Amino acid sequence: EAVSLFTRGAAWFSFDEGRRGTLEADKEASFCVLDGDPFVVAPESIREIRCTALYRAGDDITPR
Repeated sequence: EAVSLFTRGAAWFSFDEGRRGTLEADKEASFCVLDGDPFVVAPESIREIRCTALYRAGDDITPR
């Protein structure tokens, strides 16, 4: 529910669901790459997951 709220939900609340919120053809590809799967780790381990790459509109903007 939290992942959906911060992705699809955020796009919906800002009236941007036509161009962001999900990864689909012709939508803005803004996302992060995680080093773990938040859907399978134990709840107490979620804070240990780190972002390894960051993309905005398809461009890699990962701080180096």
